[in-house]
Amino acid sequence: MASYTLNAEPPVGFEKRQFDNLQLIEVLNLSIVSIAFSNNILPKFKKLVLNKLKINIPNVGGSNFSDTKGIRLIALQQDQIFAVYEKKSNNPINEIKSILGDEFYYSDQSDSWSITNISGNNTINALERICPLNLAIDSFKVNDAHRTSMEHISIIILRINKNEFLLFSPRSTSNSFFHTLINSAEYIS
Repeated sequence: MASYTLNAEPPVGFEKRQFDNLQLIEVLNLSIVSIAFSNNILPKFKKLVLNKLKINIPNVGGSNFSDTKGIRLIALQQDQIFAVYEKKSNNPINEIKSILGDEFYYSDQSDSWSITNISGNNTINALERICPLNLAIDSFKVNDAHRTSMEHISIIILRINKNEFLLFSPRSTSNSFFHTLINSAEYIS
């Protein structure tokens, strides 16, 4: 038996960066489980989510947060939803299966994404330099979620408050994306 230990490393490792009315935090405590289902099982999925999580499944481009279970569902396409919640163990698929059952297809995406929380009064100013979406609050509402591209990097952007977003970037491009965020934050500071 080998006598070495593997230690988990954060995707970027910056923890927190503060700028003029802008803060970036590397979010390390979330599990992400992709849940896929066929159209014929969708009614059962909707019913389970309502009964177990006490929320409706979100429309594509949206998210809903379950206060009872602390799980946010993000709908980015018709037959797939991300369940995002505070990490409880190293087996998030079993955690979600214990709530929703075995009839759906699950994939642990937790280590595939790097998540950055961006917040503060200068959030929109920093993001509008790199994000092609209209982030005005009347166009991109709280709980809206979309796939987009920022500086040629595929991103999922989720608005959780007026001036606060979660940005999901593929782990493989997380350092490049962080560099993009830093450049934008420094430019507006």
